[in-house]
Amino acid sequence: MQEVVELARSLGGESPLLLFYALRQLHPELPFGELEPEQVLLFAQMLAAQHERPATFPWMETPAQAFTQLVQHPEVVQLYWWQGQFAPSPGGEQAAAANPFWRCPGGTQALLYGHRRIEPLHQFLEGLSEARYQSGFATLRKQIFKHAERREPLFLRWAELEQGAQAAEVLREVVISCLHWNAEPSPIHLSLTALSHVQPFLEGFLSLEELESLRIDLEEEVLGRLPRSRWELDGGFPDAAHPRRVGRRLTRGEELLLGPESRYDEAEKLLGRGRVGRWLEGDFGRLKVTFDQSVLETIEWRQA
Repeated sequence: MQEVVELARSLGGESPLLLFYALRQLHPELPFGELEPEQVLLFAQMLAAQHERPATFPWMETPAQAFTQLVQHPEVVQLYWWQGQFAPSPGGEQAAAANPFWRCPGGTQALLYGHRRIEPLHQFLEGLSEARYQSGFATLRKQIFKHAERREPLFLRWAELEQGAQAAEVLREVVISCLHWNAEPSPIHLSLTALSHVQPFLEGFLSLEELESLRIDLEEEVLGRLPRSRWELDGGFPDAAHPRRVGRRLTRGEELLLGPESRYDEAEKLLGRGRVGRWLEGDFGRLKVTFDQSVLETIEWRQA
């Protein structure tokens, strides 16, 4: 593994994607699937610009161990999604079933609906079926269950599921969207991305007003509910003299948006899913909220 690490370092660090590229170059006998080496480097460059992260990764003793560990890393999984593929599952059925979203997005819903081929509707249902949305989207799930084509649930191996062409396109789109949103992908991101693909089906039983309300609800989950102006951080804001401000209390008038007592889920609701700890950019400048062990550590706000 030493030569793999050295090649990765020569490319700029030990990030998962650079290690994966080095492993692909030096050990092509491993089951990488249809993956072009140049695409790995290109995606690594795209992801490096997304957020600040230390370029380190745990030591692995053999190439096979490295492959098994790296191919389950979210950054490497997104690399495959970006090319419309599922990442390999060296851990077999047990590994796939333990983390179905990362192994086979939409697969769980396809099996429940008795379908072998994954389509955008299954991807759309993936986020709506998360535990945190069991109440909020219950009515919509029941409507879909009533109108969608259903068969007896299937008992297939994960490897037997097929991906439709539109589902592959949704996978590509969700990666690009999450790069734009600077968010770690989650099932609700997949639901929002698949919405445009399933809208003709939803129009069969939802009004235009209901569809628009659904879109807004999904966007708020993904992008958060942060007011766009008139904030203060510890009673002030960045300006030309002090373009960087760090504090622990983000307010808007008399309203406390985030403070030392805020929980992680409250920050996520405000900033959007998968965006805590990442830079958010807009006409307000750049904002990053950092947690440590579920406790709000810092809020950093930089002038645009």
